[in-house]
Amino acid sequence: MHGEEIHIFEQLDNLLHISKTLTDHGFIITKLNEEGQNLEDYYLERVGGRNE
Repeated sequence: MHGEEIHIFEQLDNLLHISKTLTDHGFIITKLNEEGQNLEDYYLERVGGRNE
């Protein structure tokens, strides 16, 4: 999965559990950070409503 991203929307208050689960399933984590996105931006990104 070179160059791929995983977006996680649940259990964000427990990053240790998230990182352990990913590594237990063979993923190599090179970067783990919290970012916020409001619902409108998420929706527009999904349906292609923004030209960025």
